[in-house]
Amino acid sequence: MFLGNYLLGWLADAGKKAATAEDLQVYLASKFTGVVAESQKRVSEYILPENLAPIVAQVLEKKRAMGSESTFIGGRIDFKEGNLKLAWGGDSRLRLWGKGNEVTDTYLPKDSFRTMERWSTHKGVVGRFHTCVLPLRVIDRILAYSDGFSRLDAISHLMPQDSAIDMLMHEATQEPSSDDISFMEVVMNSVPKPRAQRASAPSQPLLHLDSNEIALGWQGVPGCEHYEIEYSSENGRRHWLTKTDSWRLPFSLLPGLAGAFRIRPWVSGEPGEWSPQLNFSLAGQGATHSLQASETPAPMEQFPEQVVSNGHRLEARLVALAVVLGVITGLICSALLR
Repeated sequence: MFLGNYLLGWLADAGKKAATAEDLQVYLASKFTGVVAESQKRVSEYILPENLAPIVAQVLEKKRAMGSESTFIGGRIDFKEGNLKLAWGGDSRLRLWGKGNEVTDTYLPKDSFRTMERWSTHKGVVGRFHTCVLPLRVIDRILAYSDGFSRLDAISHLMPQDSAIDMLMHEATQEPSSDDISFMEVVMNSVPKPRAQRASAPSQPLLHLDSNEIALGWQGVPGCEHYEIEYSSENGRRHWLTKTDSWRLPFSLLPGLAGAFRIRPWVSGEPGEWSPQLNFSLAGQGATHSLQASETPAPMEQFPEQVVSNGHRLEARLVALAVVLGVITGLICSALLR
């Protein structure tokens, strides 16, 4: 938490020294550079546990020479000044909502969340970090999370409610590629009440295969904002959103030659029930295929009604005059790099 602790302190002081995004970047750049010597010293002096396997110790010593690295997201919310200051580096996610709509693309450059950008104990800022200063009146919700919760990426332009976050986090832990999850939510107005009952699954789901694409269709659900389509195979899972009650995908974009699709509606920012699975397989090569599709019931997913704070989730409801938030992902000094 070396970087996290410093970042919180810098942002707490940034209100007096950085009025614009450019000012904030200059101010933080000097701070990031100024702690490299101290961070190098901490990494070099860190004592590895004696019970490590020799090969693991050798790898960590090589990592020590490279330095410890971390992506980061930090922000300062100042109700007195009426502004929001944000800073980030790396591919952790930062998403904004205003008046019930996602406005991330409006205020944050799409290409500013880069895997190769991060902070290093030996090099300081790798690549560059990014800053933004916004009036609070245009923002009423902030989500910040690590790439371990990339499952949430597919739910774009929706404002998922608490129950939806719980469910998606549970689903993410079931993925073969599941990773550690860091998540923070900040809501600056009243939180909508959850629906009393989940929306029903789309009825009459159909899957059709032709010579070059796969087509799905189903009976629409009243009040549905978007439909989520899940594709699963031995290669993992993919998700898409559509506003219509039909959807097509060329075979060339399928991750595998066999798998299953299912559909669920999103109503008032909450996911409904999944439809039965629609299984398919493509056999053969070239222009000829053996096309088969079948429907099987999808197993009922079990997820907690409410996730109590367990190290995976942190909610913030703002009542103070000024709140400083920071989400730091990655292991820093104690883990000696990835």
